Amino acid sequence: MNSSKMHPLQAKSLLFFVSLLALLICAIIALNGCGPSDEERITEALTTELETIKSHDDQFISSLVSEDTQQALQNVNINAKTFCTSLLDGFDYQINSIEVNKDTAQASVTITCKNLSDATSTLKSDAETSSANGTGTNLTDDELSQTIAENSLDYLQNAQPKQHDPITISLSLQDKKWEVDQQAKSAFTQLLL
Repeated sequence: MNSSKMHPLQAKSLLFFVSLLALLICAIIALNGCGPSDEERITEALTTELETIKSHDDQFISSLVSEDTQQALQNVNINAKTFCTSLLDGFDYQINSIEVNKDTAQASVTITCKNLSDATSTLKSDAETSSANGTGTNLTDDELSQTIAENSLDYLQNAQPKQHDPITISLSLQDKKWEVDQQAKSAFTQLLL
């Protein structure tokens, strides 16, 4: 009898063992490649946050306008939601880069949006020019303020969004989920106002 031949039962056992080992190796490789990277999860968190602004989310709009501001707008017959929607028209963003350091991250984001201060400054300048060159009546300061308030929605609707310098947004990993820090939310609002 030749001792170099394997018994058929031994061959089947070896084949089963090699197959099982190959399957285990494939499973380990697949599991290591599973799931999104930190950068992908951060991009998703940022996109979710920024899309609430871009889509004119009611909750975000409500956070922009205090009750006093709502009343002031209502006093000049401007709907606060319409006003904020006009401000958010043209809002866009680009995520430039993401740097992850364990459970914190920094993202560079370029925001394109209208700015209320710019629109108001243009309106005030136009009203003063009109008054000074005689095409408008000589308005008192109160009348000038009222004219500015009444025309602010038109100026805001016609304002062009501008691209701002990139801002840095901080994120932190909380309960296995990337969250945009509150300071970043304030930075978005400051760009608009």
